[in-house]
Amino acid sequence: MIVGEDNPFEGYLTVRQFEQILRGDITNWTQVGGPDRPIRVIDRPIASETRAVLQQYGLVPPDALPATVNRVLLKTNDTAEVISKLGKDGISYAIASQLTQPTKARMVLPESPPLRP
Repeated sequence: MIVGEDNPFEGYLTVRQFEQILRGDITNWTQVGGPDRPIRVIDRPIASETRAVLQQYGLVPPDALPATVNRVLLKTNDTAEVISKLGKDGISYAIASQLTQPTKARMVLPESPPLRP
């Protein structure tokens, strides 16, 4: 889970909170201790391999996110494009190895044991 470097949210999210964001149960950063602004989900294309990995864990739905989610659906599966779209209110997901270079994004998932499919 990543946010843009300019996002004023300074905390961490649990996997459950991320799921709630993707389902549209959490729609504003205030609901997770952040500023009062809507959350935008920067979503990868349905056919994305990164998305498929998260689907194995049940974190990302296999099809479109609910209409209640403020969502930007990208046409290409490009982590650089994901990061460029985050801005001050976006959240997305990337595989950690895609973030090894200096980046304008930061992870908001606290360290935890690896998930198992």
